[in-house]
Order: sequence, then C-alpha cells, then structure tokens
Amino acid sequence: MDGIDAYSPSSKFFRLNRVLWLLEEINLAYRLVRHDRLPEFMAPDSLKRVHRLGKAPVIVDGGQIFIESAVILGYLTDRYAGGRFAPALGTLERRVHDQWLHWTERPVAPSSPACDECALWKT
Repeated sequence: MDGIDAYSPSSKFFRLNRVLWLLEEINLAYRLVRHDRLPEFMAPDSLKRVHRLGKAPVIVDGGQIFIESAVILGYLTDRYAGGRFAPALGTLERRVHDQWLHWTERPVAPSSPACDECALWKT
C-alpha cells in the first residue's frame, strides 16, 4: 500500500491522535498499526522492529522513519499540506508556530516547575 504507516500502542496513552487528525485533514492515505505494550509498559518487539527504541507514535513514509508527534506533524505539514496548517518556512511566524507546537509536548501541571514560565496558571 502506498501512503504512510502510522504505529501506535493499543492504549489510551498515545499521542498519535493529533497525527491521525492531520492525516485526515490533508486526505493522505495511511495504515494504522497498533502494538500492545507489555505489562511493564515496555515496547513489544514488533514495535522495536520499526524503531529500535520502540518509540510511539512513529510513522514510516517511503522508508523514512519519524518519531515524536510534534516532529511528525511538522514533517507532514511541510511535505503534504501545501501551506494550509503552518506559516511559511523561514519566517518569524513559523518559528513561533513551531515553538508552541513543540511546547505542547512538555508535561505541564500547576505544580510543575515548567509552569513558572507559564502565565496561564497565574491569577
């Protein structure tokens, strides 16, 4: 099958949702492959055969492997979305966009030191 292979654990603890959402938005063919995590939440061998660290989410496009949902979103946007979902590369607006895209990967809670720089939690 042509298109993207998207790999995810079969659990509620995955960040592939936003990748799948973008794949749907840009109408790109993909195949979803789920892998059950081991009881210790370790990656199964089937996922390690795709990426040796067993990272998920992971996509494979034409033999190229991408991990980390923010990186995957950036790749798909740049390669397939035709400028619909991000400012042009090389612009200040794009750097700000990418900053916030990657910031969403940070675990942030009101008790987290990361919130010292987050005005959202301040009253």
